[in-house]
Amino acid sequence: YLQGAIVLLDNSTGGTLAIVGGRDIRHSQFNRATAARRQVGSAFKPFVYVAAFENGMMPGTLIDDGPLRTGEIAGAPAHWKPNNADGKSLGLQGADFGLIKSRNTMAVRVGNRAGIRHVCKLANRAGITIPENTENAQLFLGNLDCDLKSLTSAYTIFPNTGARVPAFTIQSIANARGETFYRAAAQSYPAAPAAACALTAEILQGVLAQDGSGYKARRLGYKKSAGGKTGTTNDFKDAWFLGFTDKVTCGVWAGLDRPKTIMPGAYGSNVALPIW
Repeated sequence: YLQGAIVLLDNSTGGTLAIVGGRDIRHSQFNRATAARRQVGSAFKPFVYVAAFENGMMPGTLIDDGPLRTGEIAGAPAHWKPNNADGKSLGLQGADFGLIKSRNTMAVRVGNRAGIRHVCKLANRAGITIPENTENAQLFLGNLDCDLKSLTSAYTIFPNTGARVPAFTIQSIANARGETFYRAAAQSYPAAPAAACALTAEILQGVLAQDGSGYKARRLGYKKSAGGKTGTTNDFKDAWFLGFTDKVTCGVWAGLDRPKTIMPGAYGSNVALPIW
């Protein structure tokens, strides 16, 4: 029984505009948008690129898409050599190409440039908790568990040019006399460098452009300006799409409650993106 979850946030306030915790509350009252922590896969890559841009990398910087060499990646086990989903190596390519096409070997090399501690620090500032025992090179490919609400909130740094307003659900509470005794306060803070986030946001718009991993949104009829990133985990157990416009950010997850292959080829682009 395939499940799913959705979170839709207001970029300027952090307010939750819509939240879906599952397919049908009559079948299950478990809220997968807030309580389920699942591996995020490639949906984490934009944060790796932000960290690298802050360290001086540019969208046109050439990055090798070839197989990883033993000892090339700091702190990585000698036997760890992830491949690209298509099994191909496309040689030297611009860093922006690597994010638009979600190239795994390029993401690892970009993360190596940024440094694992820098990537973790940036992700934590954006609202993604990185446990200490996961601070290794596999994090560059999204080997990390996170709930959908936190990940969606973290993505607001892209349309907000580095600023983040923590997500909230209740805007205000009034008593029987109509007196408001609680009101959520928008507390924006700089979570990431503005220039690095602006570069990443521009590249993420290319994900939805022709030949990007999110181009299916255009084929399905979505015409407005937006950026986003697909996410697919090993063995097709989790499918993600996180997308934003200038006003809202929307995150979608799909998978089985007990992690298991959804079906062969269940990429974020063909499972989560159509829902978005």
